[in-house]
Amino acid sequence: MSFLPCLPDRLTLEGINENLWEWIDKGYHLKVHSSIKQPPLERYLKHIKLIRPAPKDLLDYFRKKAVRTVYKDRTVSILSKVYEAPLGLIDKRVTLLYHESDPGRIEVKYNDKSYGFLVELDPHINSRIRRSRSRTAEIDPSAPESSEEDGSQNTKRYKSGKLFEREEEKNDEL
Repeated sequence: MSFLPCLPDRLTLEGINENLWEWIDKGYHLKVHSSIKQPPLERYLKHIKLIRPAPKDLLDYFRKKAVRTVYKDRTVSILSKVYEAPLGLIDKRVTLLYHESDPGRIEVKYNDKSYGFLVELDPHINSRIRRSRSRTAEIDPSAPESSEEDGSQNTKRYKSGKLFEREEEKNDEL
């Protein structure tokens, strides 16, 4: 029995889908198939033990791929936004993997090694970063710090969109 001749005239897409599922559940799956000599549902259930669960990271196999060069200020542009990349990737051509439905989660890879996920650029912090040829980055002490209440200018180092105090300063306080 074929599905299409059973359809009434002028059905909506939802109506066609409902009729299709009803035909599959009540007809196709329960009737003996000519090539396998048994109902398809019976054959499927007989071999259900052979079916493996999908991998947990299945959606990662369907990400879009874009190749970009990381600029000297550690930024990379994609989807009309600017993101921060790890310091070691400056001037490198990297691969960005992302889902269009989740543009905030962009993985960066270089030479098939993952360097984690990009962080959207905070332009206020980025404008205060002083960069040297040795690819180190520190906060420019001449720039005013809006986060300090007492107005003192501490030298801080920069890491992925956040300001961190130097390790020596933390150890002195302990």
